Parts: sequence; structure tokens; C-alpha cells
Amino acid sequence: MMPLRASRDEIRRLHSSGLSINQIAERLGCARSTVWRAINGHKPASGARAKKVDREKLLELWQQGLTLLQIGLQVGCSSSTVGMLVRQHGIPPREQLRKMPLADPTPDEIAERARECRDRHYAERRREAACNTHSKVSKWRRDIVQPRGFA
Repeated sequence: MMPLRASRDEIRRLHSSGLSINQIAERLGCARSTVWRAINGHKPASGARAKKVDREKLLELWQQGLTLLQIGLQVGCSSSTVGMLVRQHGIPPREQLRKMPLADPTPDEIAERARECRDRHYAERRREAACNTHSKVSKWRRDIVQPRGFA
């Protein structure tokens, strides 16, 4: 059965006469969501209001390379709302930034890291505090490796 094309005015008239959304949908042969939208408009069901942002302003901020969070702070909404607005306005995605590859560790660095892991493991087995073991792991991640004995 092909659903009938219901007009908004007809749906609103039936609703004001006291019929429920289910009764209107059955009578007109359309979906309940169609009836709900005709009665309530296209606003979100939660009662929240969709943010209106000018496409040109959004595009300008987007082309400046600002993050979604930074754009959201400037236009007064969340980063997820900015992402939704970017898709709605058809703004093309930016080229993804590639992370710089880290250099492979040398055999000496691998041996040093293995020694540190082994020392930490044995310290934990002896129930020693972790601060008593020497470790450069966090420093390696920031590329601030210091010579042995200077940490």
C-alpha cells in the first residue's frame, strides 16, 4: 500500500481536533515521525535549538586551520556541532596532517630500554617504589634522551 502524501495543514488540523499522533498516522497512511515533524516542525526532539552559523564565517574559520573546538568557542557551540555544521554546509574536508615518523631506535637504545624494563620488573617483585628505578622511557617519547647518569 502506497502511503498518501499528507499536508502539514491537514495534520495540524487533525491534531488540534484531539487525535493522537498514532491515530493521525493511521488515518493518513504515513509514518508517525512524519506526523510528529508536521506538528512540531523540524526542531530536534530534545527541545534543543539547532545553532545557526553563517556559512561564510564558518568557511573562513575553517580555512584558517582552526580546530573544531576553536571554531566552536568563536561561534558559541560545541566541537561536535561544528563538525555537523561543516557537513551540512558542504565544506570540503581538510587534508589530514601526517605525524612525523619516529626514527628507529639503535641497538644500544633497545638494550638500554630492555635493561630499564628488567630493573623495573625486579624492583616491583621486590616491592620497591617505582621512583627508585632509573627510567628514560617518558623522556624518549619527548626526544629528550640524556646521557646515563644525568637524569
